[in-house]
Amino acid sequence: MGKGLFIVGTDTDVGKTLISSIIVKNLKDSGVKVAYYKPVVSGGTCDMDFVKAFAGLKEDISYMNSYTMEKPLSPHLASNIENITIESDLINKKFKSLMEENEVMVCEGAGGIKVPLNYDGLLIEDLVKDFNIPVIIVARAGLGTINHTLITIESLKRSNINIKGIVINGYEEANICHIDNKNTIKNLIDEEILAVVPKVKDTNDLKNFKILGGLI
Repeated sequence: MGKGLFIVGTDTDVGKTLISSIIVKNLKDSGVKVAYYKPVVSGGTCDMDFVKAFAGLKEDISYMNSYTMEKPLSPHLASNIENITIESDLINKKFKSLMEENEVMVCEGAGGIKVPLNYDGLLIEDLVKDFNIPVIIVARAGLGTINHTLITIESLKRSNINIKGIVINGYEEANICHIDNKNTIKNLIDEEILAVVPKVKDTNDLKNFKILGGLI
């Protein structure tokens, strides 16, 4: 049975897929048999396509996902509109299968930790609990990130979920807000800031960026 990491965000569009891609590539380049799994995605297959291309994975998109909705909406709404029933049993079965086949699993959530996946109360947080693997929190560098990061940490701790650390994404060295946000978050939390990922025009510039460290 392999090890796992669950990549969660403080909000939507904070860069979870980019960070997942970097971690998957770090592991793959280190000779680890790694799988990427995004249980639920809305907005088509673009996230899986990106990870596959960035990390150089050969697996088919279907290997990386259980539910794909085309509409770029919250999963519970998109699945309802598209008549798709999202069930945790199917997701957990796929997760266990992938864990058995790989040394490390990198799982990516959808939006923030409290994002609903259906109208029956299933949340991203529930998948993290079911998988029972540590999380890496991806936070944006800009305005609002202090509040969102602290709330996410508090929620995860309340649910007794192991936090591996924080990754701050889209950081600009000369931005006074970004500098203060990073320092303030660092001073207010007990968790480690694993990496500060710079803002780039071309994500290919991050292909040699290292987040791995002691993650596994």
